[in-house]
Amino acid sequence: MDTIKEIYKRTQAFTIGYSIFLIISTIILILYPRHEIHLYINSHNSPVLDVFFKYLTYLGSGWALVFVMTVLAITHKQKAGGLLLSALIFNFFVQLLKHTVKEYRPVKFFETFYSDYQLHLVEGVKIHFYNSFPSGHTATAFAILFFLAFLTRKQWLQVLYLILAILIGYSRMYLSEHFLVDIFAGSIIGYLSSYLGAWWTLKYEQIKNQGLPSTRVG
Repeated sequence: MDTIKEIYKRTQAFTIGYSIFLIISTIILILYPRHEIHLYINSHNSPVLDVFFKYLTYLGSGWALVFVMTVLAITHKQKAGGLLLSALIFNFFVQLLKHTVKEYRPVKFFETFYSDYQLHLVEGVKIHFYNSFPSGHTATAFAILFFLAFLTRKQWLQVLYLILAILIGYSRMYLSEHFLVDIFAGSIIGYLSSYLGAWWTLKYEQIKNQGLPSTRVG
């Protein structure tokens, strides 16, 4: 229980903001069908946003995860294991659900069920058609950025990490690679996996500190 309280204390700004994001997303998912949500997002596009989200989405890729883990291994060697554990957990559940649920991605979904609609697609983006649920990029983004929020005590930086994670998730919808429900699920998987990584990190630090010999003065 003390460990859970400590994680919340360290990530309060991120966690509170993320809770608000989940509540708003849940309300939207209850009130509107996924294709209407996607059409609304897809209709709000511009050349500037096309370029912005085309490249921002890479921050949720496996390469981004490898980069952050490498930096942590150099600068915070003992804490890098926590993010590695998170990556193993969220990748397992993302792949399990993708190949179990087997949902169409937006482009294939609209081609199959709503062929009258023409989605706005961004040039240069490779479109995928299957295994939409959940979003792996979103899970990766939330796992990385929550763990970074756990490592910092700066509230404003935690808020920045949360905004970046949400924007990466939004990029997957903007690029018509995922529906909102995929982003919603991916964010939960990434967050919880990273939470377990943070828990393991604290436990490891506690065990290590308890093993240190005490120093006596005099």
